[in-house]
Amino acid sequence: MARAQDAGSSTQRLATFLVSFHLLNPLVFTISTRGSSESVLSLFVLATLYFALKGRWDLCAVFLGISTHWKIYPFIYGVSCLGVLGGQGVAVAGWQSLGRSIVNVRTIRFALVSGLTFLALGAAMYAVWGRPFLEESYFYHLTRLDHRHNFSPYFYLVYLTYPGEMSAPEPVLWKRLLRSPLTSFVPQMVLSLGTGLLFGRRREDLVFAWFVQTFVFVVFNKVCTSQYFLWYTLFLPLLVPRLSMSFRRALAYGAVWMGTQALWLSEAYKLEFLGHNVFFGLWIRSLIYVVGNCWVLAGIMDAYGRQS
Repeated sequence: MARAQDAGSSTQRLATFLVSFHLLNPLVFTISTRGSSESVLSLFVLATLYFALKGRWDLCAVFLGISTHWKIYPFIYGVSCLGVLGGQGVAVAGWQSLGRSIVNVRTIRFALVSGLTFLALGAAMYAVWGRPFLEESYFYHLTRLDHRHNFSPYFYLVYLTYPGEMSAPEPVLWKRLLRSPLTSFVPQMVLSLGTGLLFGRRREDLVFAWFVQTFVFVVFNKVCTSQYFLWYTLFLPLLVPRLSMSFRRALAYGAVWMGTQALWLSEAYKLEFLGHNVFFGLWIRSLIYVVGNCWVLAGIMDAYGRQS
């Protein structure tokens, strides 16, 4: 009995520490209090995850629709939810089971509830704001061009090809495709949706699947700011207890994750505040940021695989 109480107390202390480490993180409370509404979005995403883990799929679908309405990126979690929901009761293993189970009564119901929630909220906002709601909420992301305040390596291509008042349309098709803001969505969507299909097969793996999906979505997004880091660090308090990793290696991953940002910010300071022409150097640091973050993600995936 005493051992069970000690184990329960130790688990409670660990949970308190992990949640406090997230909530009291300067990055988290600074961004959450500057008008970005990330705290509200985090609440909706965690509610979606909670009901998924509890198997209450209708409520999960409703909150997924609300989360996607609030900010569009949580739609990627629907893929892993469909994988888990569709795989229930399927005896065949592997990708064959996914093909057989991805479309059934349960998955169709989940998609309908989630989709109708999203559309109902969108229709209500459209009734209030009209066309500007669609432009600012959805269409803007298709043509968004950010060549400042952007960790992504895409910023340099945007800067070099930024349309001016007198710029003429590019006549060569492959160059138009390369410069199109839509092109950057291809690797991002392939990775974020593909990892959802790959890892979202069991309910107990949803935290890991959502973390990986969000991480690659942010790293390979054509626009990446510090605000986006909150989208995947949100899952760390739930994921860390399931990682098999030494303290030294955890420190190394944390150092690389923060170090690549510090390296980028030190060069961005020269551009933004001193007005120096350091675009190329900043682009090199953006590439280092992507490589470093991919290394960190690979280590976390390996640590989760060992624990599993």
